Amino acid sequence: MRVVVVDDQEIERFHMKVLFKHCPDVHVVGESDRVEDAAELINREQPDAVFLDIDLGKGTSGFDVLPLLETNAKIVFVTLYNEYAVRAFRVNALDYIMKPVTLERLSETLVRISRGIQQEPVPVEQPMQKHDYVHLKEGARQALVPVDQIAAIAADGDYTKIFTTESGVFYMRRTMKEWMGLLPNDVFSCLDRTLIVSCLCLQEIREASPREAELLLRGIKPVFTLGKTALKEARRLMKLNGM
Repeated sequence: MRVVVVDDQEIERFHMKVLFKHCPDVHVVGESDRVEDAAELINREQPDAVFLDIDLGKGTSGFDVLPLLETNAKIVFVTLYNEYAVRAFRVNALDYIMKPVTLERLSETLVRISRGIQQEPVPVEQPMQKHDYVHLKEGARQALVPVDQIAAIAADGDYTKIFTTESGVFYMRRTMKEWMGLLPNDVFSCLDRTLIVSCLCLQEIREASPREAELLLRGIKPVFTLGKTALKEARRLMKLNGM
């Protein structure tokens, strides 16, 4: 397994490299301490995994690296964040390791990566908050998006389309049921089995008939056709939000 280590502290990078020496078949193919250099290194080397520190100093973070990547590498956050912040990463199918990193914890992550296991959302006592971040990934394109920038989620079998106001549309293998278990229920509502919308993005209902209408949301271009059930719920939400 080929890995890249990104951390602004040389002592932390050294510590990770020492641990990796105890992990058979793991090779550190590069290390970096800055956002742009890290992205260039990762895109060039195309590693299997990237161990990415969250705080890279000078006002930058590991989050800033993600939009610059063109890779299918597994991203593992290495962090000093408290449990509240870490919760957002866990439920978004991103692995994370708390500092100081132990060989046992590192080995668990390496086994999961080597087996190609997609980490499932981890149940939490509380749903996400609207200021949490969700990691969205489609092929080599990925972004860390604030939850309040998600306008709608539409079902497509076991996959879903995620419409965001700032980062475009993502197509991911995650069910509507999983999304509703993750998203804050004071912000998001399931209009029917195929559509989740953000109350923050409600704009207008254009009714073609008493049983059918179109829903417009702020910040995105797609217009959603509503059947009887979805229309009834959309009307309720609009009224609830004083619209």
